[in-house]
Amino acid sequence: MATWAVLGALLCGAGCGAPPEQLVAREILTTVITPPAVITPPASPSVSRPRDRVSVIDGELRSDLGTPLRGLLLPVDAGWALDDFGLIDTIADTTGLNTVHVYLENWTEPTGTRQSEADALVSLTGQAGLYLILGIGGGPGAADHPGNGWFDLQKVLSFWSLYAARYKDITHVLFEIQNNPEVVCADPMQAETIEMERQAYTLIRSLAPDSHVILFSTVAVPRSDVLSDAILRVSDVVDWTHASVALHADTPCIPLAEFGDVLSSARSVGVPLLISQLPDAGWAEHVTAYEQYGLGWLHLRWFTAQLSAASFVQETANAGVGWCPDRGNFPLVAGTCRTP
Repeated sequence: MATWAVLGALLCGAGCGAPPEQLVAREILTTVITPPAVITPPASPSVSRPRDRVSVIDGELRSDLGTPLRGLLLPVDAGWALDDFGLIDTIADTTGLNTVHVYLENWTEPTGTRQSEADALVSLTGQAGLYLILGIGGGPGAADHPGNGWFDLQKVLSFWSLYAARYKDITHVLFEIQNNPEVVCADPMQAETIEMERQAYTLIRSLAPDSHVILFSTVAVPRSDVLSDAILRVSDVVDWTHASVALHADTPCIPLAEFGDVLSSARSVGVPLLISQLPDAGWAEHVTAYEQYGLGWLHLRWFTAQLSAASFVQETANAGVGWCPDRGNFPLVAGTCRTP
């Protein structure tokens, strides 16, 4: 069993503070799925240093290689746990992905409850050459707390007071303010949500001036006028060269065929978009569309419904979905499809 002392020491070399004690976790494998024969992962990780910061180039969110962010979700706040420390390297080396998306805590947990998990994931993703998007989960509903589609302002502010300061110098970490703070589709965002986004962004920016901040994380892709209005209402405080907007695609609002209008409205004002949750069903069609737009995307299906990296590789191959990865040979061979 790996100890937090080892992982913490690796991370604290980058200035995170004192390490926590210990991690207990495991990738849960319900079915063993053999990856396609074309997958030949390297014998050892080919990356041993963190990625440089993401950039906004012509209104598009890009990695340090100029590629979109492509990743999957580790729902730590909902009980997902890691104790196969090789999983992060497996994701980096075999899946063609460059990002891990983590909902770390939600309103049910005191801030700092998952600091140990965060420290480990920051360290492991850095060594594997992955980006880490760290954010607050919507959380479960309760009698006096609606949960998903709602937010606790004090939780938001206390969370970012800790984690923005802790990881401000970690170049591969991005901050996502709050997942699904409001259910949005055709109506303008409520004033309370806009004010929370403004306060949280201002706090994060004061503590982490160079970190990329992701706003809104809407429950659906809203109508273009709704998104444009929300962007306008925060743009006096947000620097869009270091920030972007996350949209979910797993809740119906507008058809996929109309997504181009939403994207155009954001790009016209230099605001990058990221699809932070793909639908569980029909996700291949969405990935194909977003790849054509040069847009980043993140899976919800892994690791919520599907619990192994091998199943991601198998299902992606079966769906015939492809893109040029940052490294490796899945779904295409990086050495031939991407120029240095």
